[in-house]
Amino acid sequence: MDKYIITREEIETYEGVAKTHFLNVNARRLNKSLGDLTGLSGFGFHIIEIQPGYDSTELHKHYHEDECVYILEGEAEATIGDNT
Repeated sequence: MDKYIITREEIETYEGVAKTHFLNVNARRLNKSLGDLTGLSGFGFHIIEIQPGYDSTELHKHYHEDECVYILEGEAEATIGDNT
């Protein structure tokens, strides 16, 4: 797919995939892969919806990739190294 622009309406109507992480049953989220919608193959781009009281994922560390988080609504807590 060679689509470089997606609209808000496309994102809002995209169902996404409900996921529970196998290492953390409290890590429940709705994952909308915008990369799938646009045909990205070397860069991940997701909108993740997390209900209050749930975790986004299990505690983990990346050794060979970068990760960026941009919060659209609400608040979150992240641990990076020894800092929270």
